Amino acid sequence: GLGIAIVQKLLGMMNSKLDVESVYGVGSVFSFKVNQKIIDNNPIGNYSEHQTKRLEKNPSNKYLTAHGAKVLAVDDNNMNLKVISGLLKRNEIFPDLAESGAQCIELARKNFYHIIFLDNMMPVMNGVETLKRMQRENILSDKTAVIMLTASAMAGMKEIYLREGFNDYLSKPIDVAELELMLEKHLPPEIVSFKVEGEKNISEIEIDAGEINTETGLEYSAGMLDLYKDILITFANSKGEKQSRLQESFEAADWKNYTVYIHALKSNAQSIGAEKLSNAAKELELAGKKITAENISEREKNSAVEYIKNNQAAVMKMFDKIADAAKQVAENLDA
Repeated sequence: GLGIAIVQKLLGMMNSKLDVESVYGVGSVFSFKVNQKIIDNNPIGNYSEHQTKRLEKNPSNKYLTAHGAKVLAVDDNNMNLKVISGLLKRNEIFPDLAESGAQCIELARKNFYHIIFLDNMMPVMNGVETLKRMQRENILSDKTAVIMLTASAMAGMKEIYLREGFNDYLSKPIDVAELELMLEKHLPPEIVSFKVEGEKNISEIEIDAGEINTETGLEYSAGMLDLYKDILITFANSKGEKQSRLQESFEAADWKNYTVYIHALKSNAQSIGAEKLSNAAKELELAGKKITAENISEREKNSAVEYIKNNQAAVMKMFDKIADAAKQVAENLDA
């Protein structure tokens, strides 16, 4: 895909190049050399020892609370909104929710927010366009941090979004530790405190998950079984609507919106631990991005269209299977 082109450009910026050794039928080796200055000759020390001390200092059951924090979460995907609002509940934060850039702007006009978590890949008006409009209309307070919330976790994306005017970047599915670092960094220190909760015994829960990695799903739900169950049910119940949107944009060859919708499926599937479905959706998303990208040859675009046409039905069938499995897992959580 685009990986090698990106690597070549980065290496060129560092006065290096990509070397390739390839043997037909055996494989290829890609390598490079980069000259770097030594900043400090002192040893960095024993990493394992430092990591152990850090964990002792910050136990995993310690969490941040910020009662009174004003937070807005913006995402066109209702499941993503359910996830972030569920995670923030533990932090004693009850965010306002918006499903579009237009709703975000309307709420930001009426209310002050310490933090706005703003998704980028939304139809009609994406996150970057939404931020630019709020800046042009001088809607935002200088005490408001706007954090890009996106499943596009490629290297260098954070720097791109910072240049666009965002204050920070948080990738999806949301890592609880990263979320709390954002809260601690951008909320006024006077409303931030910390609590220690009792140990969870979730490792003893045995679930016949089939295609769903429940351990991963529980991690993305901060170990909160009620939240994980809610997300699973939402995933299953929203299948019909999401499949209809995908199929309609697929049949209309509306690749821009198709890419937005398949991007959401990739993120949602990963949130519940459906890694196989998430990876399949990711490949369709990459193909969609090629079709809508500039400076891509017609041959590459046609190839990407064919890839989507050849795989759309199989991914939707997989979606059916995972939605059924999600219902079963949710029922097992009640048992």
